[in-house]
Order: sequence, then C-alpha cells, then structure tokens
Amino acid sequence: MPRVSTGVAGVVVLLALLVPAGCGSSSASHTSLTDHPSLSKRASSAPSRGGRHVLLRHLLNPQAYAAGGELYVAQQVTPAGDRVLSELMRVDPISGRVDAVRRLGSAFDQALLDDGVLWVSTTRAQTSWLWRLDPASLDVRSREVLPGSVPDDGTVGALAVAGGWLWGGNADRLDRVSLASGEVTAALPIPRAGGIDVAADPSGRVLLVSEGQELARLQRRDPHTGALIASSPIFEGVTKPYLGGIIDGGAWISEATGMMGYAERVHVDDLATARYPSISWAAKGGVSPLVNATNGIRAVVRDGILWVTQVAGGPQRNYCGNPVSGQPRAALGLPAQSWLLAVAPTSFYYVNGGATGTLGELVRAPIPPACGAAALAHDGTGFSQGSRANAG
Repeated sequence: MPRVSTGVAGVVVLLALLVPAGCGSSSASHTSLTDHPSLSKRASSAPSRGGRHVLLRHLLNPQAYAAGGELYVAQQVTPAGDRVLSELMRVDPISGRVDAVRRLGSAFDQALLDDGVLWVSTTRAQTSWLWRLDPASLDVRSREVLPGSVPDDGTVGALAVAGGWLWGGNADRLDRVSLASGEVTAALPIPRAGGIDVAADPSGRVLLVSEGQELARLQRRDPHTGALIASSPIFEGVTKPYLGGIIDGGAWISEATGMMGYAERVHVDDLATARYPSISWAAKGGVSPLVNATNGIRAVVRDGILWVTQVAGGPQRNYCGNPVSGQPRAALGLPAQSWLLAVAPTSFYYVNGGATGTLGELVRAPIPPACGAAALAHDGTGFSQGSRANAG
C-alpha cells in the first residue's frame, strides 16, 4: 500500500496547509473548530439518496476508521504532489459533523481503538511515530518515535493487538508496545522487510506478519514474544500481500501482481492457500471476482463479514460475502469511481470521486440485509491501509 499524494487509492488530500507537528514534542498542535473555518463547509445537508448521505465534501483520497461508535477520518493537508502531511478528525458517523481535529505533521498510516485509547501511527521519510490519543478529544497522551533504517514500500504503521501487547510493523522491524504506557518493550529486526504488515485474530491469540516486497512471505509469530512460528512459501508480486483479517482459522490476503490482482484465504496454522469451490458473481464465464481483478482489490473481514472493494470495480468488485468461503452475498451499489473505506455495525462508508486527483466526498450507506447479521461487533476496523494500494 504505497504512500502517494495523489492516485486512485491513496491518502486524503485537502488543499490547506498546516504547521508540521509530527516531529515535535508530545504537545503537538490541536485545532478547534473555530481555528479551522473550512470544517464548516465539509458537513453536508444533502438529502438521502436511497438511504445514503454525503457526510464530508472536498476530500481527495480519504482514509477512514470506524470503531466504538465513532468515525475517524484522516486527510492530507498539503497540496497534491507535495510531501504527505495529514490531519485526523473525529466525525459524527451520522451527521458528518467534525467534533475534533488533530494535526499530525506526518502521514497518517493506521488507527486502532483499544480499551479507551486511540492508537495512531504516522510516518515521515524514514521515521514513524506511535500516538496514544484520547478517542473523544484527540488530545495526545503520549507519542513514541519509531525510527526506521531502510526504505520501505509504504507498508508501515500497521497495528494489531495480540498476546496483551500492541504490535506495530515498521520499515524493517516488528515493535512490541505496552498497552499501558505506549513504550516499545521489544524491537524484532526483520531484515529486508521493506515494510511490515501485521494482523491479529479477534481473540488476540494469533499474530500474522507480511514482509518483503516483490518476493514476500507471510509469517505466524508468537503473540507474546514475537518469535517466528511458521513461514509461508514466497509470494511474487509488486509488493507484499495485504493482510485483511483473520476469522475461523483463516486469514484473507490481497496481492498485486503488477498486471492484475487477486485475493484469497490462507490457513493460519500452515499459511497454505485455502481451497473452496469456484466463486462466481455476475461475471461472464463464471470468472471469480477474487481472481480476475486489478492491483487495487482488497478483501477485508470486519464484523464477521467479508468485504471486497476495488476502485471503479462496480458491483462485481464491491460487495459483501461469506468470510470463510468468499461467496458473495450482496453488491454494495457503489458508483463507478468509488471504493469502500470503513465499516460499522449498521453502515458502511465509501469515497465517491477523487480517484484521479479530483476532490471526492465521503458517503454513508446502510449495510444490505443480505450481508448477514453483524458478529464480532467490537471490531470496527476500517480500510485505512487497504485504501492505499496502487490500482490499475
């Protein structure tokens, strides 16, 4: 998921400058609504379109994360083409009202809500930061510098909770962080990783790592110590597989090969590809949408449901499905230049427009009944990293 300032699936851009704060003290600047007059223009009073509501306007490549009944939206605040510097907003998930803003002075990577703390990772050049924020006010409780030592492919700042620890993927190391203090208690080197993706199952008993670039591997690691337990055969592509979530002993991954992309499920125990009957979904010749796709496809499990999304993918590439078999259940009805950003128990959020460097809008839509009853409702993680893949 390379970091880009423009492109079909990158980080958010809003044409407003900010004062860099990512490398300063833990008292990074906090902006109130009165300090940021453009916020009043983002909340939309647009009428419902089939139960869909425009929440925010004038966004370019937004990222979103829904958890704990809250919606967090990150956006780039430097001009398109410049170094990515982001801000984070807490947004009312129903009205789109912006209730809090945190300027980051670096590029937003990922957010994770756990036990009353909003963890946020950001990166600028070869340095990353781990923020502990108040989930309501976005006030900073602590911030830890996570220095990198080698270039990466943009896959940095991935976060997961397993074994009673917060695990973070850096450029060439796996960091174990205290959930109580935010301090790094162990740093495990993974040479030539070129960026590390991490994922955990809802119970926190399984920790998976994706590392490497054109030649990459999946790893299962001890959730308490980070020690290597198992490693997969090599995956060949333009970058490492993206980890999309773990459920029922299997993990969903998405891979960009350069010419096209695919998604598949792997067994957690031996990291081998799961086999299931061919999946077809409104496709000529019964071609599986999880195989015949572009580099931007993402398959992510949230709330016990499989969500597949792809920029400009239409109904065939934007749907909910069975989290074990991958069988599609319902199309999401996204417009042509749209892609999924985040999922809550009853709604999903997508960006409409903005795929070619233009400003887009954040839209809320009801989850189709055919998607199935929500399970694991405490896990509301968004598509913050999945939305930053190259597409084409």
